Amino acid sequence: MTNTKMIDKLRKKQPVFGTFVKINEPRLIESFGRAGFDYVILDAEHGTYNFHELENLIRAADIANLSTVVRVPDCTEYSILHSLDAGAGAVQVPSLRDITIAKSGARFSKYYPRGIRGMCRDQRSGDYGFNVPSEYYSYANNNTLLIYQVETREMVDQIEELCKIDLVDAIFIGPADLSQSLGKPGQMNAPEVEDAITHVCQVCLANNKIVGTIVMDPSGFRKYINMGMLYMSISTDMHIFNKALRETAKSFEQFG
Repeated sequence: MTNTKMIDKLRKKQPVFGTFVKINEPRLIESFGRAGFDYVILDAEHGTYNFHELENLIRAADIANLSTVVRVPDCTEYSILHSLDAGAGAVQVPSLRDITIAKSGARFSKYYPRGIRGMCRDQRSGDYGFNVPSEYYSYANNNTLLIYQVETREMVDQIEELCKIDLVDAIFIGPADLSQSLGKPGQMNAPEVEDAITHVCQVCLANNKIVGTIVMDPSGFRKYINMGMLYMSISTDMHIFNKALRETAKSFEQFG
């Protein structure tokens, strides 16, 4: 069964905090849990994980009471099904541009009667078959999240339609790719980008969707939480690691 730390807090309208992870190291995953993070996003879009490796990272997260989101590389049945079967509590789909693909892909995230997720219990999310079938399928439908990223002009323009997809639980706004799509690459604070983020957030909240985004510094959390966002990510594992390395290396300078 999936870890529900993140979804339990979201149901109480409490913000959750996590980070993107690309480093393939279970001990690092456990450390994020021990440190007090609510979840990690295992980045199979930009990372190099296979499903066997993802399963081991999810297993490490479960040990440390850490929820897991897999950012899949695409909106296909293959990517969504295998990530959920490995035991992830959520899948996060990037790079959407076509509302038809978004509608079709959403169905792969839930079992009947809500969707058409391939039925199989003898995998990790089903406790390898050591459970009651009806209980497992109901539990999976109620305790896994489908998160769609809005990071293109096309999805900003179609946000009302995207929010009408009942199976979509949350929207994650990707400011970096969104800035590029809006012709302001890397300028996440450009008025056009900020206006798009505000618009998407307002539409999503009006349609009872959880909203989230990424910040690179903790000071950025307050702005978005005040807007009503709850699904908050800070930076990436490499950025956090590099910052710690630079600060440690700087401490050597006094001895130079």
